[in-house]
Amino acid sequence: MAMFMVIAMIATGIAMLPTGASEGAYSVTGYAKDDVTGDPIGDVLVTINNTGSTILKNVTTDASGSFVEPNALYVSARDNYTLTFEKNGYLLAWNNITWDSFYDDGDGDNQTANMGIKLMVPLPTVSGTVKELGASPEVMIENVEVTIKGSSGG
Repeated sequence: MAMFMVIAMIATGIAMLPTGASEGAYSVTGYAKDDVTGDPIGDVLVTINNTGSTILKNVTTDASGSFVEPNALYVSARDNYTLTFEKNGYLLAWNNITWDSFYDDGDGDNQTANMGIKLMVPLPTVSGTVKELGASPEVMIENVEVTIKGSSGG
């Protein structure tokens, strides 16, 4: 009877997946770090898009800046993807993963693409105090809007 079932499954094209296999058997992992300090960046929103720019999944990096097991991005196909990295105070960053970046991670039911470390560039900040010119004693002015203009707009 068992032999008949195996032959019937082969003849009809029905395949049995290994018990560990599931949809999303491809994972993308990596780390986000500050480009200036080298410190890990937690709470970075990492989004994976396919070539059609459809958002497939997103995760947030942990305190060590990582999105690795169990916080990896899982996708259902070995394909080309774009990862975007977003966090207030940093420039938007991205990375491309190609279909040939996926490798067998050794557990037999998953393929992984490890993009390594993504260095994120912190945005410049301006801080200080606005004071009334020539006032004695110094008078600090509150609720001031400061506009910075330069060659790149603004």
